[in-house]
Amino acid sequence: MTPVVYILVLNWNGYCDTIRCLHSLEFLGYKNARIVVIDNASTDGSIKKINAACPDTFILVNQDNLGFAGGNNVGIKYALEQGADYIWLLNNDTEVDPEALGEMIAVAVNDPMIGMLGSRIYHLEQKDKLLFAGGKINWLRGWCRHEKSPASGEKARDVDFITGCSLLVRRDMVERIGLLDERFFLYYEDTDWSVRAKQAGYRLAYVPSSIVYHNESSTVGKVSPTQQYYCTRNNLLFMKKHAPWYIWCTFTPFFLAKVTAKALIFTGFGQPRVIRSLVKGVYDMIRGRFGRQPVN
Repeated sequence: MTPVVYILVLNWNGYCDTIRCLHSLEFLGYKNARIVVIDNASTDGSIKKINAACPDTFILVNQDNLGFAGGNNVGIKYALEQGADYIWLLNNDTEVDPEALGEMIAVAVNDPMIGMLGSRIYHLEQKDKLLFAGGKINWLRGWCRHEKSPASGEKARDVDFITGCSLLVRRDMVERIGLLDERFFLYYEDTDWSVRAKQAGYRLAYVPSSIVYHNESSTVGKVSPTQQYYCTRNNLLFMKKHAPWYIWCTFTPFFLAKVTAKALIFTGFGQPRVIRSLVKGVYDMIRGRFGRQPVN
Protein backbone atom coordinates (compact mmCIF):
# COMPACT_ATOMS: atom_id res chain seq x y z
CA MET A 1 0.00 0.00 0.00
CA THR A 2 1.11 3.57 -0.71
CA PRO A 3 1.88 5.46 2.52
CA VAL A 4 -0.44 8.32 3.46
CA VAL A 5 1.42 11.62 3.59
CA TYR A 6 0.14 14.80 5.19
CA ILE A 7 1.75 17.95 3.81
CA LEU A 8 1.86 20.80 6.33
CA VAL A 9 2.24 24.37 5.07
CA LEU A 10 2.56 26.97 7.82
CA ASN A 11 1.29 30.46 6.99
CA TRP A 12 1.77 33.74 8.83
CA ASN A 13 0.80 36.87 6.93
CA GLY A 14 2.11 35.33 3.73
CA TYR A 15 -0.88 34.34 1.61
CA CYS A 16 0.84 35.22 -1.69
CA ASP A 17 3.68 32.79 -0.98
CA THR A 18 1.31 30.17 0.41
CA ILE A 19 -1.01 30.26 -2.61
CA ARG A 20 1.94 29.90 -4.97
CA CYS A 21 3.20 26.94 -2.93
CA LEU A 22 -0.24 25.29 -2.97
CA HIS A 23 -0.51 25.69 -6.73
CA SER A 24 2.85 23.96 -7.19
CA LEU A 25 1.63 21.07 -5.02
CA GLU A 26 -1.24 20.50 -7.45
CA PHE A 27 1.26 18.91 -9.84
CA LEU A 28 2.74 16.41 -7.41
CA GLY A 29 3.24 12.99 -8.93
CA TYR A 30 2.70 11.35 -5.53
CA LYS A 31 -1.07 11.20 -5.15
CA ASN A 32 -1.69 9.72 -1.69
CA ALA A 33 -1.11 13.07 0.01
CA ARG A 34 -3.39 15.47 1.88
CA ILE A 35 -2.53 19.14 2.21
CA VAL A 36 -3.12 21.08 5.42
CA VAL A 37 -2.44 24.79 5.84
CA ILE A 38 -1.85 25.95 9.41
CA ASP A 39 -2.45 29.67 9.87
CA ASN A 40 -0.55 31.31 12.73
CA ALA A 41 -3.07 34.06 13.58
CA SER A 42 -2.46 36.07 10.41
CA THR A 43 -3.75 39.64 10.29
CA ASP A 44 -3.52 40.20 6.53
CA GLY A 45 -6.69 38.34 5.51
CA SER A 46 -4.73 35.21 4.65
CA ILE A 47 -7.50 32.72 5.44
CA LYS A 48 -10.06 34.40 3.21
CA LYS A 49 -7.61 34.83 0.35
CA ILE A 50 -6.26 31.27 0.55
CA ASN A 51 -9.82 29.93 0.62
CA ALA A 52 -10.71 31.98 -2.45
CA ALA A 53 -7.64 30.86 -4.44
CA CYS A 54 -7.57 27.23 -3.23
CA PRO A 55 -11.11 26.40 -2.07
CA ASP A 56 -10.42 22.71 -1.47
CA THR A 57 -7.53 23.33 0.93
CA PHE A 58 -8.10 22.43 4.58
CA ILE A 59 -6.96 25.17 7.00
CA LEU A 60 -6.23 24.85 10.70
CA VAL A 61 -6.49 28.24 12.39
CA ASN A 62 -4.39 29.11 15.43
CA GLN A 63 -5.58 31.91 17.69
CA ASP A 64 -2.01 33.06 18.39
CA ASN A 65 1.26 33.15 16.50
CA LEU A 66 2.87 29.95 17.79
CA GLY A 67 6.02 30.24 15.69
CA PHE A 68 7.45 27.55 13.45
CA ALA A 69 7.62 24.94 16.19
CA GLY A 70 4.24 25.50 17.82
CA GLY A 71 2.39 26.11 14.58
CA ASN A 72 3.70 22.96 12.95
CA ASN A 73 3.04 20.96 16.11
CA VAL A 74 -0.66 21.75 15.73
CA GLY A 75 -0.52 20.31 12.23
CA ILE A 76 1.55 17.30 13.26
CA LYS A 77 -0.94 16.37 15.98
CA TYR A 78 -3.79 16.66 13.51
CA ALA A 79 -1.98 14.54 10.91
CA LEU A 80 -1.27 11.80 13.44
CA GLU A 81 -4.91 11.79 14.53
CA GLN A 82 -5.95 11.38 10.89
CA GLY A 83 -3.69 8.35 10.41
CA ALA A 84 -0.72 9.84 8.56
CA ASP A 85 2.15 7.46 7.81
CA TYR A 86 4.48 10.35 6.98
CA ILE A 87 4.32 14.09 7.55
CA TRP A 88 5.99 16.60 5.23
CA LEU A 89 6.80 19.99 6.74
CA LEU A 90 7.09 22.43 3.86
CA ASN A 91 7.80 26.15 4.03
CA ASN A 92 5.07 28.27 2.53
CA ASP A 93 7.58 30.28 0.47
CA THR A 94 8.54 27.29 -1.66
CA GLU A 95 7.67 25.72 -4.97
CA VAL A 96 8.17 21.99 -5.40
CA ASP A 97 9.22 19.78 -8.26
CA PRO A 98 6.43 17.31 -9.14
CA GLU A 99 8.59 14.38 -8.01
CA ALA A 100 9.90 15.99 -4.81
CA LEU A 101 7.70 13.98 -2.46
CA GLY A 102 7.76 10.73 -4.40
CA GLU A 103 11.57 10.67 -4.45
CA MET A 104 11.74 10.98 -0.66
CA ILE A 105 9.08 8.34 -0.09
CA ALA A 106 10.93 5.94 -2.41
CA VAL A 107 13.99 6.21 -0.14
CA ALA A 108 12.03 6.14 3.11
CA VAL A 109 10.08 2.94 2.49
CA ASN A 110 13.27 0.95 1.91
CA ASP A 111 14.62 1.50 5.43
CA PRO A 112 12.38 1.81 8.52
CA MET A 113 15.25 3.40 10.45
CA ILE A 114 15.28 6.46 8.21
CA GLY A 115 13.27 8.80 10.42
CA MET A 116 13.77 12.07 8.55
CA LEU A 117 14.37 13.01 4.94
CA GLY A 118 15.12 16.29 3.22
CA SER A 119 15.24 17.74 -0.27
CA ARG A 120 17.87 19.45 -2.37
CA ILE A 121 16.84 23.10 -2.10
CA TYR A 122 17.53 25.83 -4.63
CA HIS A 123 16.74 29.54 -4.51
CA LEU A 124 13.31 30.30 -5.94
CA GLU A 125 14.40 33.29 -8.01
CA GLN A 126 17.95 32.12 -8.81
CA LYS A 127 17.28 28.52 -9.67
CA ASP A 128 20.94 27.64 -10.14
CA LYS A 129 21.80 28.80 -6.60
CA LEU A 130 21.95 25.84 -4.24
CA LEU A 131 20.79 26.58 -0.69
CA PHE A 132 20.76 23.16 0.95
CA ALA A 133 22.49 19.88 0.16
CA GLY A 134 22.39 18.38 3.64
CA GLY A 135 23.08 19.77 7.10
CA LYS A 136 26.42 19.60 8.93
CA ILE A 137 26.98 20.30 12.64
CA ASN A 138 30.35 21.52 13.92
CA TRP A 139 30.01 20.86 17.65
CA LEU A 140 33.28 22.53 18.64
CA ARG A 141 32.10 25.84 17.21
CA GLY A 142 28.37 25.33 17.61
CA TRP A 143 27.78 25.87 13.91
CA CYS A 144 24.90 24.25 12.03
CA ARG A 145 25.74 24.72 8.37
CA HIS A 146 23.77 24.14 5.20
CA GLU A 147 26.08 22.32 2.81
CA LYS A 148 26.03 23.79 -0.68
CA SER A 149 28.21 21.52 -2.79
CA PRO A 150 26.37 20.75 -6.06
CA ALA A 151 27.79 17.27 -6.65
CA SER A 152 26.49 15.70 -9.86
CA GLY A 153 25.13 12.17 -9.78
CA GLU A 154 24.82 12.36 -6.02
CA LYS A 155 22.81 9.66 -4.25
CA ALA A 156 20.84 9.82 -1.01
CA ARG A 157 23.16 10.02 1.97
CA ASP A 158 23.11 10.44 5.74
CA VAL A 159 23.49 13.95 7.17
CA ASP A 160 23.64 15.60 10.60
CA PHE A 161 20.37 17.49 10.27
CA ILE A 162 17.52 18.28 7.88
CA THR A 163 16.23 21.80 7.43
CA GLY A 164 12.58 22.46 8.28
CA CYS A 165 12.11 24.07 4.89
CA SER A 166 11.41 20.60 3.46
CA LEU A 167 11.36 17.93 6.13
CA LEU A 168 9.64 14.55 5.77
CA VAL A 169 9.21 12.57 8.99
CA ARG A 170 8.07 9.05 9.73
CA ARG A 171 5.08 8.58 12.03
CA ASP A 172 6.73 6.14 14.44
CA MET A 173 9.70 8.47 14.85
CA VAL A 174 7.42 11.33 15.96
CA GLU A 175 5.59 9.01 18.34
CA ARG A 176 8.91 7.94 19.82
CA ILE A 177 10.83 11.23 20.19
CA GLY A 178 7.95 13.69 20.48
CA LEU A 179 7.09 16.95 18.75
CA LEU A 180 9.17 20.00 17.93
CA ASP A 181 10.48 21.81 21.02
CA GLU A 182 8.35 24.94 21.26
CA ARG A 183 10.90 26.73 23.42
CA PHE A 184 12.78 27.53 20.20
CA PHE A 185 9.74 29.23 18.59
CA LEU A 186 11.78 30.03 15.47
CA TYR A 187 15.16 28.68 14.26
CA TYR A 188 17.09 25.62 15.50
CA GLU A 189 13.93 23.63 16.25
CA ASP A 190 14.54 21.50 13.15
CA THR A 191 18.20 20.91 14.08
CA ASP A 192 17.19 19.99 17.63
CA TRP A 193 14.57 17.57 16.27
CA SER A 194 17.19 16.03 13.97
CA VAL A 195 19.64 15.46 16.81
CA ARG A 196 16.92 13.92 18.96
CA ALA A 197 16.04 11.56 16.10
CA LYS A 198 19.67 10.45 15.73
CA GLN A 199 19.94 9.95 19.49
CA ALA A 200 16.95 7.60 19.23
CA GLY A 201 18.75 5.54 16.58
CA TYR A 202 17.12 6.93 13.43
CA ARG A 203 18.97 7.88 10.26
CA LEU A 204 18.58 11.24 8.52
CA ALA A 205 18.66 11.09 4.73
CA TYR A 206 19.29 13.91 2.30
CA VAL A 207 17.64 13.02 -1.04
CA PRO A 208 19.16 15.08 -3.89
CA SER A 209 16.62 13.87 -6.44
CA SER A 210 13.89 15.61 -4.40
CA ILE A 211 13.96 19.22 -5.61
CA VAL A 212 12.41 22.22 -3.84
CA TYR A 213 12.79 25.93 -4.62
CA HIS A 214 12.83 28.35 -1.68
CA ASN A 215 12.41 32.13 -1.37
CA GLU A 216 14.94 32.25 1.46
CA SER A 217 14.05 34.27 4.60
CA SER A 218 10.98 35.89 3.10
CA THR A 219 9.08 35.84 6.43
CA VAL A 220 11.41 37.59 8.90
CA GLY A 221 14.14 38.92 6.62
CA LYS A 222 17.67 37.60 6.11
CA VAL A 223 19.16 40.10 8.57
CA SER A 224 16.63 41.56 10.99
CA PRO A 225 16.35 42.03 14.77
CA THR A 226 13.91 39.10 14.92
CA GLN A 227 16.19 36.79 12.97
CA GLN A 228 19.29 37.73 14.94
CA TYR A 229 17.54 37.46 18.30
CA TYR A 230 16.20 33.95 17.79
CA CYS A 231 19.37 32.68 16.12
CA THR A 232 21.49 33.96 19.02
CA ARG A 233 19.28 32.72 21.84
CA ASN A 234 18.48 29.40 20.22
CA ASN A 235 22.09 28.65 19.32
CA LEU A 236 22.79 28.73 23.06
CA LEU A 237 19.67 26.71 23.89
CA PHE A 238 20.57 24.07 21.30
CA MET A 239 24.08 23.70 22.70
CA LYS A 240 22.80 23.60 26.27
CA LYS A 241 20.49 20.71 25.36
CA HIS A 242 22.96 18.61 23.42
CA ALA A 243 26.62 19.58 23.95
CA PRO A 244 28.61 17.96 26.80
CA TRP A 245 30.36 20.30 29.22
CA TYR A 246 33.81 19.95 27.63
CA ILE A 247 32.51 21.19 24.26
CA TRP A 248 31.68 24.51 25.91
CA CYS A 249 35.40 25.10 26.45
CA THR A 250 35.78 25.57 22.69
CA PHE A 251 32.27 26.72 21.81
CA THR A 252 32.15 29.65 24.25
CA PRO A 253 35.08 31.66 22.79
CA PHE A 254 33.83 31.04 19.25
CA PHE A 255 30.34 32.16 20.20
CA LEU A 256 31.58 35.33 21.91
CA ALA A 257 33.82 36.14 18.96
CA LYS A 258 30.92 35.64 16.55
CA VAL A 259 28.55 37.89 18.52
CA THR A 260 31.26 40.56 18.91
CA ALA A 261 32.03 40.48 15.18
CA LYS A 262 28.34 40.83 14.33
CA ALA A 263 27.97 43.75 16.74
CA LEU A 264 30.90 45.55 15.12
CA ILE A 265 29.52 44.93 11.63
CA PHE A 266 26.03 46.13 12.53
CA THR A 267 27.55 49.18 14.25
CA GLY A 268 29.30 50.05 11.02
CA PHE A 269 26.04 49.75 9.13
CA GLY A 270 24.17 51.84 11.70
CA GLN A 271 21.79 49.12 12.89
CA PRO A 272 21.48 49.55 16.67
CA ARG A 273 18.21 47.56 16.82
CA VAL A 274 19.99 44.47 15.50
CA ILE A 275 22.78 44.91 18.06
CA ARG A 276 20.23 45.14 20.87
CA SER A 277 18.59 41.94 19.63
CA LEU A 278 21.93 40.10 19.89
CA VAL A 279 22.39 41.23 23.49
CA LYS A 280 18.78 40.42 24.36
CA GLY A 281 19.17 36.93 22.89
CA VAL A 282 22.06 36.17 25.26
CA TYR A 283 20.30 37.81 28.21
CA ASP A 284 17.03 35.92 27.68
CA MET A 285 18.90 32.63 27.42
CA ILE A 286 20.56 33.31 30.78
CA ARG A 287 17.20 34.25 32.31
CA GLY A 288 15.46 31.22 30.82
CA ARG A 289 13.08 33.22 28.64
CA PHE A 290 12.10 30.97 25.78
CA GLY A 291 9.30 30.68 23.26
CA ARG A 292 7.98 33.87 21.69
CA GLN A 293 9.57 37.00 23.12
CA PRO A 294 9.28 40.70 22.21
CA VAL A 295 12.11 41.87 19.98
CA ASN A 296 12.68 45.63 19.93
